[in-house]
Amino acid sequence: MITKVKESNYKRGLRQRIGIFAKYMGLQQIALDANSIVPQFSRGLPKNLLELSQVINNLDGKVSLRQLISLLPFVEDPDAELEELEEEKDKNMERVPFFNQTNTKPEEEVADEERGVLGEEEG
Repeated sequence: MITKVKESNYKRGLRQRIGIFAKYMGLQQIALDANSIVPQFSRGLPKNLLELSQVINNLDGKVSLRQLISLLPFVEDPDAELEELEEEKDKNMERVPFFNQTNTKPEEEVADEERGVLGEEEG
């Protein structure tokens, strides 16, 4: 109940400031409608990001990546974040192409008995 009273008082004061600012801008020949600015408040406790990251790691593979990204409070658009993630993966693959190669059997096999294996010389 206390937070609702504080929020309404803050909103009223903020509207007064916006009105004063709009009048000042009107004196400067800049049109600004004070009613077009709508303050929004969200009551919430701070998020524990460590706990949230552990939950995301536990759900990896069980829930879609888009859903996991949407759980993060600092990500506003999960779809855009997924696109950026794909772009970063593509850039990294282009930068380091040898990680993308498949393992193949060498054409000539080297026998272990050959002299000078691993740079050691017998003699």
